[in-house]
Amino acid sequence: MDKPIDFDTTRNGFNSGEIFTWPNANLERASRGLATTPIINDNIKHQAIIMADAIHTILLNRLLDGQEERNKKTQFWFMVVACAALISSIAQIVVAIVK
Repeated sequence: MDKPIDFDTTRNGFNSGEIFTWPNANLERASRGLATTPIINDNIKHQAIIMADAIHTILLNRLLDGQEERNKKTQFWFMVVACAALISSIAQIVVAIVK
């Protein structure tokens, strides 16, 4: 398991906006760092909680985006099968009428 990312690095990532480009592994390491790093100043503890919540939101959005892409592909293939079944049924009706 990789070493957690420290509070200052995570805060700098938020300040620069670069946190949104971090890979999931780094976001998870940052979350672990926020959860395990002792923070003495109570005001900064609130900041750590908010940053951890934001990191979890980023990870959840990425997970949901991936799930949505998989659902689109599945939906496409179900529509192909449904159209094939409809065309097959129409063909069978036409053949039955012609005979």
